[in-house]
Amino acid sequence: MHLAAARAAVRRLDEATAALADGRPGADQDYSDALDLAQLLDAWDADRRVDIALDALGAVTDRDRPLSTLSVGQRYRVRLAVLLAAGDDFLLLDEPTNHLDRAALDFLTARLRAVTGPSISGQ
Repeated sequence: MHLAAARAAVRRLDEATAALADGRPGADQDYSDALDLAQLLDAWDADRRVDIALDALGAVTDRDRPLSTLSVGQRYRVRLAVLLAAGDDFLLLDEPTNHLDRAALDFLTARLRAVTGPSISGQ
């Protein structure tokens, strides 16, 4: 799940809620489907998960700052944080420990151990 998908799911639920309140035909099914998707994605917690990962990896937490203004190491940490926060069932990482300090390595290790599906990383 990417952050954009979580935000889109919340928007879809908001729209379905408005349609339900307006009594539009089929709104109850649209609302049910939108709610199921938002719950599946744990959409309301997505930003918090990203914030936790950014902080734990020592990444820049200013979301208004363009990636192009960050160092290579900071860009790597931001991208890794977003991937780890997504909670995907499968991870394929290339040299995920590069540029990480001990605390960030501990966080990464814990997150990789929590992945329910396969995770493949190259060193």
